Amino acid sequence: MAISRRDFLSYLAIAGGAAPALALARPLAPFAPDADREVFAHGVASGDPLRDRVILWTRVTPREAAKKVSVKWTLARDPALRHEVDSGRIHTSADTDFTVKVDVDHLDAGETYYYRFEAEGARSPIGRTRTLPHGRLQRLRLAVASCSNYPFGFFNAYGLIARRARRWRWSRP
Repeated sequence: MAISRRDFLSYLAIAGGAAPALALARPLAPFAPDADREVFAHGVASGDPLRDRVILWTRVTPREAAKKVSVKWTLARDPALRHEVDSGRIHTSADTDFTVKVDVDHLDAGETYYYRFEAEGARSPIGRTRTLPHGRLQRLRLAVASCSNYPFGFFNAYGLIARRARRWRWSRP
């Protein structure tokens, strides 16, 4: 197949432009081993906070075709997960696209919690969440993100949200 000089230069320009972008590409979350990244390829999330509860979420990517996957979840007061507040097991399957949603209740108002999921010998990254405080607020800061179309960008806003101060502060009147 013959290629014109113009086509060759176009292909060269495209390849030259893509190389730096590929070199800068990083994983979406700070996972440890590759096995963890494979099983928890979608990371973790939390949301719908109330004063005494919060929803924890993840999606498991089974290594083999599976009917059901057992997932352990842990919620703690510290990032090392040493001061465990609650934990449990939940099963997920293809019926729910292997997603996991846990409604953790009986929590303290206005507190920061850390959580992690484990399945198939792999661990998810550790997530951070917070319950709503009691009383009226002078200020409330929320991060809102919607579904994204990953092929059209790296969506660095998620990384910026994740790098916010470790301890969120709620203002009271």
